[in-house]
Amino acid sequence: GKSYALSVIAHSLLDADWMTIIGDPQNGQSMPDWQDAASEYHAGVEAVEALLYRFHAEVMRRSEMHAGVGMSYFDTEDPRVQRLGLKPLMVIVDECHLVLRPENRKLVKAVEEAVSLARKTGCGLILATQLPQMTSLGSSIKLRDALVAGNTLALRLSNRGSATSILPDTFVGDPFADRKSVV
Repeated sequence: GKSYALSVIAHSLLDADWMTIIGDPQNGQSMPDWQDAASEYHAGVEAVEALLYRFHAEVMRRSEMHAGVGMSYFDTEDPRVQRLGLKPLMVIVDECHLVLRPENRKLVKAVEEAVSLARKTGCGLILATQLPQMTSLGSSIKLRDALVAGNTLALRLSNRGSATSILPDTFVGDPFADRKSVV
């Protein structure tokens, strides 16, 4: 399922020499095998919230560093990246709905800003949840748009519509019902 797929992704990233940080707001229940294997492992809601703020700070730091040496995107083969000593970074947060709550606007805004610059700074963020609804992403349209712009992975979902989009919180029934009525 989802946690197994995240483990495969994390293993592949570590093999490719990415700094891979796991955030598990369920206090070690989501990905317990990664507590010692990941570059870093953060358990508990508060620890994962702090990790996401730190991710934001790292993306902003890298963006400033890149601007300082005239880089517009991250490339591990670029001598400027090598001189800066930067490695690709991926943060994986399982059960993201436990930290990206709509009432936690400050954190949601920080994550929105970070994902808008992450790729060009050599950073990535994987947010995983069982039910891909807007509230799972802090009810953030910006975050949803950033994540579905070719960067979403949907696993073992119970209906065909949810595999292609993040569902509205009010979703019930057939996601294609309105399309069937169009003549």
